[in-house]
Amino acid sequence: AYLELIRHIGEAEFITRTTESGVTSVRFDTPSGPITVLWQDPWVRTGPLWVDSDGSMLVEGICGEELGDYAGTFRLDLGIEPVYLIGNVAAVSLAAPLLRAPGP
Repeated sequence: AYLELIRHIGEAEFITRTTESGVTSVRFDTPSGPITVLWQDPWVRTGPLWVDSDGSMLVEGICGEELGDYAGTFRLDLGIEPVYLIGNVAAVSLAAPLLRAPGP
């Protein structure tokens, strides 16, 4: 896990850190693009999150295992371990997005 952390953010520049209702998101800028480390404190909150990405996003587990490749808004189920969001995160939401009626 520590080797993956070093691989992902060893040469990174810290951008922001936010915590809301037990969910922490830390964003870095790396030479290969933005990366966000995201985790949830299960003693404060459990349940899925919704991530809105700008473009394609790879999600990796703490040990580097690929958990999925996404685009747009997607549901993310977190346990106690952090995940790496590799790509540009537009937003992380604790609530599901509103349903929309299909277009004409």
